This record gives sequence, C-alpha cells and structure tokens, in this order.
Amino acid sequence: MNKNIILINGLILTPHTVLHDKVLYIREGKIEKIAAQEDYLQHPETSDFYNVIDVQRMYISPGFIDIHTHGANGIDAAFGPYDQMAGYLARHGTTAFLPTFWNMDLESLINGCRLISRWMREQKADHGAQVVGINSEGPFINPDRGAQSEEHAIIPTAENVGRILSAAEGNLKIMTVSSEISGYENMVRTLRKHDVHVALGYCRASPPRLERALNLGISHIDHIFDCFADPVPYEGGVKAWGIEEELLVCDELYAEVIADKNGIHVPPVLLTILLRCKGAEKIILISDSRDAAGSPPGRYTMKDGLKIVLREGEDVVRLENGSLAGSLMSMNDAIRNFMRHTGISLPAAVTAATYNPAKFLALEHHKGSIRAGLDADLAVFDEDINVHMTIIDGKTVYQRKSFTA
Repeated sequence: MNKNIILINGLILTPHTVLHDKVLYIREGKIEKIAAQEDYLQHPETSDFYNVIDVQRMYISPGFIDIHTHGANGIDAAFGPYDQMAGYLARHGTTAFLPTFWNMDLESLINGCRLISRWMREQKADHGAQVVGINSEGPFINPDRGAQSEEHAIIPTAENVGRILSAAEGNLKIMTVSSEISGYENMVRTLRKHDVHVALGYCRASPPRLERALNLGISHIDHIFDCFADPVPYEGGVKAWGIEEELLVCDELYAEVIADKNGIHVPPVLLTILLRCKGAEKIILISDSRDAAGSPPGRYTMKDGLKIVLREGEDVVRLENGSLAGSLMSMNDAIRNFMRHTGISLPAAVTAATYNPAKFLALEHHKGSIRAGLDADLAVFDEDINVHMTIIDGKTVYQRKSFTA
C-alpha cells in the first residue's frame, strides 16, 4: 500500500488562485483532502500513518501533463525504453504524457504503437511519468511544412488507418493531419469514430477548407504558429487573413503552443495575441521535446537519422540548415517561459499545463487539479519553477532536496 503523505507549509495552486495556510492530505494514491493549517496543528496525525513533509513555502501544483513530446534523455518516443524517458520527465514535474511520433515510415509507427500499448499495461508509478496514450504527427501530413520526411508522408486508406488503430489498442489519443491531402475526410471520420482527437497541422488549408474540417470534428491545433501556411501578404495595402487568423477566432478549438526561452518558435507578441484570443482555458502548453532534451550544445544524430544542432543559449533543436525541429524543454520550462513572455499569472500558466490537457483528454476527473478523490499526481517547485519533488499515484518518485517536518 502507498505510504500516506501530508504536505505542510505549501502554496497550493488552483486554476484561479493560490491557497495559503493549507495542508494537503494524500491517502492510498489519491488526494484525500485540503485542510486548514490550524486544524492540522490542533489535531496532528501520527507519523505511523502519514509521512509529514514540510515543503518550505514552495508551490504545490497538479503534475504537468505533456501531450506532445517526441523524446528526452536520449530516448526517442517511438522506440523507448520508456522508463528512462519517464524518469527524466518526472524530474521536471511531468506526471503524465503522450509519447509523440514524428512522420516516420508506416511499419515503424505501427511497431511504436504496439510498444507503447505494451508499456501502458506494464508501467508502474515507480518508473516516473505515466504514459496515458499515444500522439502521432503523421504520416498523413503535408511534408512541405516543417522538419518532416517527404518519403514517409502517405495517403490515408482504410487499410493503413485501420492497421494503426489496431496496433494502438485504443490508446491513440491524438493524430495530426493536413487537410489538403487526398482521402482526408474519410480518414477524419474513421479516427473520430474511434475517439481519436484530430489535430490540424502541417497544412496550407484555406478558410473554406478549415470550415469543412471543423464540421468533420477537428478538435485542436498542432503547435499553432508553427508549420502552417506562409504569412499572408498585403494585398493593395490591406492585410489579408489566412488559416491562423481563422484558428485564433475559432472558440471551440484548443491550441497547442511551444513557448521556448527566446521566443524562437513563437515570438512573445504572438503568444500574447494567442492568450487574448483564446484565453488561458483553451491553450495547452507542450514541450515538443526531442530525444536530445537534456544534452549539452553540440551536433548530434538522432535515432531516426536526423542530424541536428544544439546552440549555446537556446532550448530549441535545429537542423543543420538552421530550421527548427523541436525543443529541449520540459514542461516546467514551458510554464516559466509562457509567464515571462506574456505576463500570465502562475495559476493560469500552470492550468495550461495541467487541467487543460487533462480536460482535453477527458482525464479531468482523475488528473489535472488538486481536489479530493483525484490521483495524487503532484509537482512541488520554487518561485523560479524549478522542480524539487514529484509525486505520482501518491508515491514520491523524485526529490531534489531533503524536506523535513
């Protein structure tokens, strides 16, 4: 049975505020209750049943949920081993994630689905962040956009879509598609019938085509402002609108966004426009990390053969020609960067990395907030969003420093 925990002297984050002078009780892997500090002091529990941890005025947050990570710590999300990736993510406060495929060849993608489905049956909290599904960028995308392989981009058919769904065993949660490819509409209908969220990305969709995509059930935007059509030019002195403007004002769509340190993927002004258009409740922060996350500056060859360059002072991954190919971030970095670039509050930024992805994945009754009965998946961090402790399923899986009662 899990060791029950009481966290004292913490600042508990909710979607809208910070709770002071509260005590958090964890019992048998679940949030038991939030109580007033004075009640705890008057009726302290015995250490025989609870392990009391003083978090020293640090923030207690729901564990971060990364729905878009291609790898970390030298591990490609398509190949594993997932325990090493899960442990790395947990050290940065992530407690749940979707391993995310690049646009790889079909057989490798299908094998990756089988590997992850098997891991989901075997994983334990001790391993680190928990895999809660699969995300696939491709293979049904426009290879002209972003750092994707043209040779692996294919046309969807009933057979290849069916093979992917079968291998995933119901665990495929998100697939990014381009709306201009042949067979797109039938593919989206099939994916939606299997409860797969369909994201729009790597495309040049016109506003009329976007409207048809929405009617088919597109649910969100794959890393907005990255890998869409080129900026729309001015026509006769007037700025025309394009797909990204349409996406910004489409209230029903969630928007993934990459908030790197230097605003390279998305400049701060566009992050601010996104926040004002969508509101914090429709934004999902992602890492978009590659397997090079955790590596020092230098030149590397990834497991998929991609040659990349990591520059000093940057947290992005570049191809040898300078093009972007993901990031080196963890989710705590994304929160920190988003706050710095937009001025958003800490509770709202954390919500974009916790409750929003949980709600999007229909996990909000289990994860993503700190409420009685929910999974005890928590991150404890300081004012600079440096993670000091991570708890998953009520177990302390990472502790940076020694906390004492």
